[in-house]
Amino acid sequence: RVYMKEGNVFLMSSKKRGKKKSSNYLISVERSDHSRSSSNIIGKLRSNFLGTEYTIYDAGRNPRDTDPFFDEKNDDTVRSELGAVLYSSKIIGNTGPRKMKVCINKTDAEGKSLKQWQPAH
Repeated sequence: RVYMKEGNVFLMSSKKRGKKKSSNYLISVERSDHSRSSSNIIGKLRSNFLGTEYTIYDAGRNPRDTDPFFDEKNDDTVRSELGAVLYSSKIIGNTGPRKMKVCINKTDAEGKSLKQWQPAH
């Protein structure tokens, strides 16, 4: 769960999804509602196998679940990448913190992304 530092205001929570190839978390604006079909889901965080790269997606549909030529659900949006967190690989024996790079989309004054990134898969 994530809270604001001042005022202890709840912001969001996440839950790890089981039986996935990599770490995969649903992000919700409700403390305990983590149903994939819920309107409270605002996105997802997925890591690569090594846990060195994390991608943040909005709540759109997986592009693998769509037919590019015909899809009755074409009115739904395909998910977009909102950002990424990249950790440098740990050096053997190094127990300190790793270097981290955080990448997010540039937005306009209304908070809309200036460029949309959608996964090809």
